[in-house]
Amino acid sequence: MKEMRLLYEEKNNLYWRHEIAASKGDTKRLWRTFQGVLGEAPTSDGETHTADNFGIFFRDKVEAV
Repeated sequence: MKEMRLLYEEKNNLYWRHEIAASKGDTKRLWRTFQGVLGEAPTSDGETHTADNFGIFFRDKVEAV
């Protein structure tokens, strides 16, 4: 059983190293890869965050106070 666990860990490490290396130059893909390494589910809201959206959000928060 221990040998199987070690083999799994080795294969898992090789897989993630390959994915990280394959993400070279593609920041978006690299962050998705890191989310996979960390076990985080990627968000699929499809919403784009812009400076204008942030400004409106912040303005609305200040006005609410």
